[in-house]
Amino acid sequence: MPGMNGRMWWRGFGLAVALLVAGCGPSDAGLRRLAARGEIERGAAIVAEVRLSIAAPPEVVWRVFTDVDAWPGWFPGVSAARIEGPVASGTRFDWTKRGRRLRSMLVLVDRPRALSWIGRSWAAAAIRVVRLTPLPDGRTMVRESESLDGPLIGWLSAPGATEGNLRVELTALRRRAEAVARHGAP
Repeated sequence: MPGMNGRMWWRGFGLAVALLVAGCGPSDAGLRRLAARGEIERGAAIVAEVRLSIAAPPEVVWRVFTDVDAWPGWFPGVSAARIEGPVASGTRFDWTKRGRRLRSMLVLVDRPRALSWIGRSWAAAAIRVVRLTPLPDGRTMVRESESLDGPLIGWLSAPGATEGNLRVELTALRRRAEAVARHGAP
């Protein structure tokens, strides 16, 4: 561009990208409405769902999963996690996964059946929903769903990566919850 040095051009480009990102994707209010109903954004760029049976009652699975401060001890890739209050709708929590700091907010809290949260990271808006269903044999069926949306999210994530991550996380939850069910509190 005539009369514009490289530094000014990059600043302008950065501002344009920031404005684009800020104006794209669902609003926080829209995310909260979906999450409050236990739903993810089905039209998002990435939608994933995984189910896994755990040999522990729902109350044990719930206790392990909602102990956010303990996530670094069992949740793959999580190096730090801190919840700012009780496990209740509106409570925020910060966590670091694979070096990326995330800020999330609990929306649906229906102990020990359902939990949802929303969060944003750079250009991505996420909804995570976890449902616990008791099975007749005392086990728990866990269904975890996630939607990720944003202007670049489809380009930045490999197909199937989110589903694979959820499967790894639920497998780790199963190991932890089953150990707690067998041996008591961690």
